[in-house]
Amino acid sequence: MSPKKLYETINVLTKSQRAEVRKLRLGHLLKLRMDEIPKKLAHFVVDRFDPKDMVIDLGETKLHINADAVVKVLGLPNSGVLLESSKKKSTSTLVAGWKARYGTTYISPNQVSKMIKAERKHTQNEYFKLDFISLMVGTLFYAMRSGSMMLDYMKSIDDNTDLGNINWCKFMLSSLKECKKGWKRDGMNSWFVGPLTCLVLVYVDGTTCGAFPQDRVVPPMTFWTKEKLDARQRYELENGGFGKGKKRDLYVDEKGDESEVEEDPTTLKSCIDELEDAFDQMERGKGRVVKVLKAAVAKFKNEKKVDDFLQRYKSFFTCVDDITETIRETTFVNEPEAEPQNVHHSLDEVVANIVRTVTEVEEHPKSSKMSKKRKRVKDPSIPSFELLSSSQSTPESDAGENKKKEVLKAVQMDASKKASPRKNTKNVEAKKVLKKGTVTKFTRPASPVFPKYVKLAEENRMKKPLADYTRKEVDINEPIDNIEKTLWIYLRKMFRDKKVDDMKKPAKVVKGVGVVEASKDGTSKSNALVVKDDRKSVGPTTSYMQPIFESAHGFRTQAFMMTTMLTGRWVVDDVITCWAILMNHEERVVTNNMPKRLYLHARTITDEMIKVAGSCNVAALCEKFKKNIKYVLEDREDLMDLKCFDLVVVPVFENRHYYVVMFDMRNPSVEVVDNMDEEFICRDVGCAYIDMGTPAKIKYLLFNYIEGVKHPIAKFLLRTHISRKKVEWSTVDNDTDCGVFAMRHMEMYKGRYEPFECGFSLAKDVQDAQLTNLRMRYATKIMSSPSNVIAADIIKVAGDAIAKMRLTTEDGKEPDEVEEDNALLSYVEEECEEVERKLRDVTVKKTRNVDGTEAKSKGKRVSRAE
Repeated sequence: MSPKKLYETINVLTKSQRAEVRKLRLGHLLKLRMDEIPKKLAHFVVDRFDPKDMVIDLGETKLHINADAVVKVLGLPNSGVLLESSKKKSTSTLVAGWKARYGTTYISPNQVSKMIKAERKHTQNEYFKLDFISLMVGTLFYAMRSGSMMLDYMKSIDDNTDLGNINWCKFMLSSLKECKKGWKRDGMNSWFVGPLTCLVLVYVDGTTCGAFPQDRVVPPMTFWTKEKLDARQRYELENGGFGKGKKRDLYVDEKGDESEVEEDPTTLKSCIDELEDAFDQMERGKGRVVKVLKAAVAKFKNEKKVDDFLQRYKSFFTCVDDITETIRETTFVNEPEAEPQNVHHSLDEVVANIVRTVTEVEEHPKSSKMSKKRKRVKDPSIPSFELLSSSQSTPESDAGENKKKEVLKAVQMDASKKASPRKNTKNVEAKKVLKKGTVTKFTRPASPVFPKYVKLAEENRMKKPLADYTRKEVDINEPIDNIEKTLWIYLRKMFRDKKVDDMKKPAKVVKGVGVVEASKDGTSKSNALVVKDDRKSVGPTTSYMQPIFESAHGFRTQAFMMTTMLTGRWVVDDVITCWAILMNHEERVVTNNMPKRLYLHARTITDEMIKVAGSCNVAALCEKFKKNIKYVLEDREDLMDLKCFDLVVVPVFENRHYYVVMFDMRNPSVEVVDNMDEEFICRDVGCAYIDMGTPAKIKYLLFNYIEGVKHPIAKFLLRTHISRKKVEWSTVDNDTDCGVFAMRHMEMYKGRYEPFECGFSLAKDVQDAQLTNLRMRYATKIMSSPSNVIAADIIKVAGDAIAKMRLTTEDGKEPDEVEEDNALLSYVEEECEEVERKLRDVTVKKTRNVDGTEAKSKGKRVSRAE
């Protein structure tokens, strides 16, 4: 029996309704934060509960369920009139009128919840108390196995009964004594319909757990959420099973019932608690409002009611200026006034953006890129968001600024009109104001660009045109072109050459330069040897040992590493690092309104940071993490505070598997994105570092780092819970392609509240073709990217190598060599044609899942079990 409906209803109660709940002496229930209970934990607690002795039997430890325990975990009153189940007919006109509102004998918690929500505006509702009492009993006490509520206790209520003077604690204890009747431990259809919430709270609050801090500062109803119960269940299952913790006293809420004391709203603690609840509700609702509002504007943009909602959306944040003014008056008292930073869109621009976005989408029905501009706290320590800026103001820059204002005014006037196709209008107005010797500032409120690119723009003084409007993301369904095919054949050739060399006659080993090999654990190894054959030298002079990627900062990868991108091979961490460097390079030149991302390298998070044992020096790990961050940022001290980044993307390699941890620095959140349909360990920061799960360790390292650089979101990140991003394309046992999935997730993730569409099909054959296509396109993109300083040389060498492969015996080639080269060329052509055919047919032909059924279910996961 789940408390979900009670939790949902409590969150929408009005102030007057909450006051009525307090009059019933049930004010403690307003603190409930638990909506669901994990099944395995619930089954264990119910199985160990002995209704005869009223204890949860944990072997040597026994948790007693008595009136004191019920009061401590649920806060139910333990005095007043006793209610008893009765078979006699109720004579209360109040109860009869209450039942008549539902028009049915069997009433469900869902019906009651809807009734309470529907009558929220009715301040004088005589039935609200019975609604809340029935919902409480139906979710916390007992119910029918069909899901309907049992209302036999209502027969004990007459018109003279004081609903605010009922002993609910005794009623709970009587329910507990009868709750296991008819329940079968191993019964498939035997549902437990008793006071499950009470039993679970007594267990989790009455026993210790290494994943959570020992000291408790809030009541169990407030502390234990669904996410924390899930984390506790995983922790206990992975550490010997349930019931292994030590017994402890139940938490005593010294504040007492909410009806007894009203907090001073001006105290710090009450303000923080109130703001946390308010922002939680705002985060849940804002995404839905923007989504529905955009859809409404797209279909009914000329309707007055839709326009009214736009104005309501605009007026929703009218208090922002007042808050900002308050902050300005109460901060930086002893510091000189800083130059104001342009870090916000005006409300007019926010509203106009909805209209502009919709008009663009009308012209581009396949586009799903809708920018969501959000308000952020103004912080003078955060740099201004300028693409091209000058350290000193000049007459030319002022002239450019005036031109820009004219352009923006024209755009705002035309905001409601239908936009032309983007390919014909991109940067048209911007180019009009670009004159020789003029530095034009294009502000971007969502986030700043890399200062390195800003510096480059200042030096060039507009000698080069603006970068592309958006970063060109790899199309998962678009086959490779001729240049990419040349590079792919070159990779295949190097892999073949390596296999041929490995098959040669073994020979003696001599000292020499290192030969780098890729191991199946995802890392690179060096044996510091050169192998010599009796007939011919096989060493670092071969093509597969030459550098194939080199960054401007000095990171270098051998060609053999890139061959791990071939189909069916494990991707090594060097390739993931190359991809991160490429992504960071593209982030420097992007000019659109998407979040600014920082991609950490695959070796930023080392095994030493994850697999700690015994006593570990956490300070040393934090210092090493800091050095790794500095290397990723190419030793740029002005970027070390990370304030110019909206997202931090962290690829992780653990237990022979890649996944990605995403940190949203605008709306503090931590999400784990993984292609495997598995659970991950997520433990709170309150426990020791060694006891944390890997995502929590990474969160702690990043928190420690940004706290040291005084990042404004540090304290919010510490309180943020780690969640797993739900993806429809999750796989069951495909761990070979986890590196490719991780690269795709790194490329497409734009934030917790942004659409996350990677384009993966749910049908096995199509997804396999897409993965092969991504391997081709990602590998060739890395090799030919501007972030690769030797890209031009690689393309030339690859072209020369393929040209030699196409030579015949007439050109002096050996017949065996001609046959081998032709076979390789034919294989690649067939591989590319097969991928192209499957990707082309995906939109016109129904594909089938592994089990032979049609891929109709949107949420069906892809399995590789066959």
